[in-house]
Amino acid sequence: MGGQCNDSEKATMMVGTNSDSDTILEFINPNTDGIELGVWKGHSSKKFFLRGVKSLQLVDSWSVAPYTNSTEFPGGMEEYLNRYRKTTGGSTIEDFTKFYDLVYKEVCETFRYCPEAYIHRATTDTFFTYWKTPVDWVYVDASHSFENCLRDMHNSWAVLKPGGLLLGDDYVDSKPGVKKAVDTFTAEYKVPISVIGKKQTLIVKP
Repeated sequence: MGGQCNDSEKATMMVGTNSDSDTILEFINPNTDGIELGVWKGHSSKKFFLRGVKSLQLVDSWSVAPYTNSTEFPGGMEEYLNRYRKTTGGSTIEDFTKFYDLVYKEVCETFRYCPEAYIHRATTDTFFTYWKTPVDWVYVDASHSFENCLRDMHNSWAVLKPGGLLLGDDYVDSKPGVKKAVDTFTAEYKVPISVIGKKQTLIVKP
């Protein structure tokens, strides 16, 4: 996929969940190249496309892979499967796999007429093994564990142009892994952070 959404497709792009991401849209300039880590059903993606971006890499594994060894949930994989069983319709890996396959197909269908959308069904780690092209901004909203989030920020920083924007979601106490990762990252690079809305973050690469 690649190009520009037609008017009829833009008209169908209704706002979904993560309404707090509205607060950072003013920083997404037209004709820019961006990456979104953690797409889910594409609710935030739709908003980014409506800003007139030139290209957007949508990266999500749509699988249980990122949670296999994640520290996000104290109870590990079992807690993860039980927590979201009502959403997926079951508590087994097979149930989750079927559900994620459906979500992935829905996202592909949603952005079928948006040629500037490039969909990558891969973990963020895998994506960054082959993506080396500089971009104007990255929105980080994938794994919420400290280790994975911090690694996503480091990998994103490496492909950001000078003056590029590292944006993120869930900078709140209820997501301690994310908050710790952002604080660790900004301390390491000695860069200031702006907190926008309730839980969005903005870091500018010098």
